[in-house]
Amino acid sequence: MKRWWIFIRERFAPATHVPMIASFTLANGCLGLAMLAMPVLSRNPEALHRLPLAMAVALAFFLRLRIFDEIKDYQTDLRVNPARPLARGLIRIAGAQRVIVGLCAFEILALSLLAPMLACSHLLAMGYSLLMYREFFIGSYLRPHLTTYAILHTFVSVLSAGTVVSVVTGVPFWGFSSSMWLLLLANWGYFNLFEFARKTFAPAEERANVESYSKVFTVVGAVALSLSQAIVPLLIVHHVLGAGLTQLDNSILVGLLAIVVAPALAFAIRPNTLAAKWFRGLVGIYLIFGYLALAATLAF
Repeated sequence: MKRWWIFIRERFAPATHVPMIASFTLANGCLGLAMLAMPVLSRNPEALHRLPLAMAVALAFFLRLRIFDEIKDYQTDLRVNPARPLARGLIRIAGAQRVIVGLCAFEILALSLLAPMLACSHLLAMGYSLLMYREFFIGSYLRPHLTTYAILHTFVSVLSAGTVVSVVTGVPFWGFSSSMWLLLLANWGYFNLFEFARKTFAPAEERANVESYSKVFTVVGAVALSLSQAIVPLLIVHHVLGAGLTQLDNSILVGLLAIVVAPALAFAIRPNTLAAKWFRGLVGIYLIFGYLALAATLAF
């Protein structure tokens, strides 16, 4: 357990991951209630009581994805990142695989106890995550294409968000409307933003044999790519929920873009290490506050 706590601190830092997953869960739960015309969260005790379970399943799901990545990157990490937990021998691959099985069992058991149909629904998200683990059986083709590889993997956020909606509302995937699925696609944009930003570096930070979007697209191109993914989710939300959002709601959601736009422009203009770190850090803060703002507009 001590070794796994070290792994979690280093590769799934609770201080950043827990707030992000909590805000993700809260926002998608509120979106689901709104789309299914159910009472808002503040007036829906049953949904409120289901929210902690939704978050626990989401935490297990995303921790499992993190372990998947550590196993997939093991051979590369031996050369490039030898201090990482698996590469330095803190955790063995066989042990990591056993934890994966345990997390899968927890997800299915927890949802089965709530409602077997929700466990069946979650199998779609779980199945997609297992395809990710196997790199869709075309890893040799995908790995050289950094952006394609990323967007195929971040799509899992849509299915994970669907599980959150299912837990909070009690409605399985096959009960979702096309508008619900469109709204869930907003998560894809947010997760793309997180992925693109975390692998965008200043020239002084770039390392040999380590891929980055700034290498592929230049700093300006990578920043533009990231900003596009900050804007697309807002367009989706406005298109689907526009009539239910007040002018104040829209102003807050759009105004929060300043959290990411300002450091992005500063980094593009002066691509130094400090600006790069501010950009990456504030993207994470923007995602948390963006999700919380979305939840706040729909929870009351």
